[in-house]
Amino acid sequence: MAKNSRILMLTPFFSPNVGGVETHLDDLTGYLSTNWCPVQVITYQPLTAKIKAPVTERKRNLTIFRLPWLKLNLFYKFESKPLLQFLYLFPGIFFFALFYLILNFRKVTNIHGHGLAAGVATLILSKIFFKKGILSLHTIYKFSERPLLAAIVKRLLLPLDKIMVLAQGCKDDLVKIGIPGEKISVYTCWVDNRNVFYKRDKEDCRKRLELPQDKFLILFIARLTKEKGVNIILEIIKQTKIKDAVFVIVGDGPMRDEVERAASASGNVITTGSVPYEFLKIYYSAADILLFGSVDQDYYGRVTMEALSCGLPVILPESTSYFGRAAKVRINFPQNEIGFLVPPKAEEIVRILNGISTPKAISGMSIKAREFALENFSVKNASVFVNVYQSCNAF
Repeated sequence: MAKNSRILMLTPFFSPNVGGVETHLDDLTGYLSTNWCPVQVITYQPLTAKIKAPVTERKRNLTIFRLPWLKLNLFYKFESKPLLQFLYLFPGIFFFALFYLILNFRKVTNIHGHGLAAGVATLILSKIFFKKGILSLHTIYKFSERPLLAAIVKRLLLPLDKIMVLAQGCKDDLVKIGIPGEKISVYTCWVDNRNVFYKRDKEDCRKRLELPQDKFLILFIARLTKEKGVNIILEIIKQTKIKDAVFVIVGDGPMRDEVERAASASGNVITTGSVPYEFLKIYYSAADILLFGSVDQDYYGRVTMEALSCGLPVILPESTSYFGRAAKVRINFPQNEIGFLVPPKAEEIVRILNGISTPKAISGMSIKAREFALENFSVKNASVFVNVYQSCNAF
């Protein structure tokens, strides 16, 4: 544990709000507060989940402050209006962090913001209080293809001490707009694939979830939106003629009614709605394959990492979309060993499902999936953050 060090994190989203960023931050703050130094988090009450959480929550070396904030589904309403979304997310975090730093100036060694709104707050506060400012970006924004936005972002990012990005593509994009490469660190997320996400007994997991024991279970876990491929999933359900196949769809969202109608019409679809996060590991172990696992241009999504850690083979789309533009997925993926990277077309995926429609056909993939996850998605990936903090004299 580093002495006399404390990291202040600013983020609009934190658990129990649900999402990949929130889970990553749980992992990061848990690792830092257990192994390195105390962490303070300033965030909002869950903005996109219909739940409440303690305004102040204290754990071992971790304190979370959650500000009450207007919901009304505003985050999604402003999703296509970046300026309005920024004005929605920025003020509360900035002013509360300002107040916190006035009272705790000497206790904070650096400020780490997550996302652009928190990043602007981080920039201003780090200059006012002479702290090191670090920003994490959790997606590929393609700034280089939007010159006006690129010019604004460049002026905001250059004064920061470090920028952390989830993908090499994001770093390449930032370098194109004039951010020095030495200022940018690429990290890979991780999951607890030793104690939480590991392969459990399939029969027992199906029994716990009340799923059929003698079926080929095809799992889909995501927010039910077109962007997540739900329209393709519905077409796959229509086209699949495998007698013993059952689709298990976990999640909620705008397309929930369409999914429910498909379930009623087909007879081989089980829908669960949203489930507690701690149940996902049971679903991974109960299933035979994960359909349309989360993936971005050059990094694995959270659901895919968790599934592979549980020994669940995956079918991933070979292209993704950024702000309406298609982009090729270029991850390191052992094709036909841990799953399949395929065109996001229903007929192609149906063809693959027809060829692997028995657990025996993919049993070898399960072993290799687990081995791949242990090699690529373990807690050793947290060392990138420690190195960045050390370079900023946080430890």
